[in-house]
Amino acid sequence: MKLKTLLLTLLLFGISTSGFADFNDGLRAYAKGDYKTAIKEFQPLAEQGNKDAQFRLGFIYSQGQGVLKDYRKAVKWFRKAAEQDSAYGQVNLGIMYIDGMGVPKDLNKAKYWINKAYDNPNASSKTKDWVERIWNDSELWKY
Repeated sequence: MKLKTLLLTLLLFGISTSGFADFNDGLRAYAKGDYKTAIKEFQPLAEQGNKDAQFRLGFIYSQGQGVLKDYRKAVKWFRKAAEQDSAYGQVNLGIMYIDGMGVPKDLNKAKYWINKAYDNPNASSKTKDWVERIWNDSELWKY
């Protein structure tokens, strides 16, 4: 009877093995160049809303690391991270709009996301320097 109740509960509420995915395992795999394992670790976390895993997946897809380069998927994950206030997600989404990768080129949207990244209280001074360089190199002040 208890086993039946447990199985019914699992079916009703769902149990996901993705809860066992570990971000740090993903980082270690990524650092070793084991992109397949990194994706396996990041994917379930990203789907659950982890903005750091979302950014990492976006970067992996934008670079074609262990997968075919897919700018649309990169934009999808950068956007999810950006909307959760990830400075890295915001600046990378801005870059995608600057270059028209996975989205139509749109310098107004690029300016919006680059500004968000710069104004982000979570952005390090190194990130802010990077954002300024992108702003100036792309001449986003014109838009």
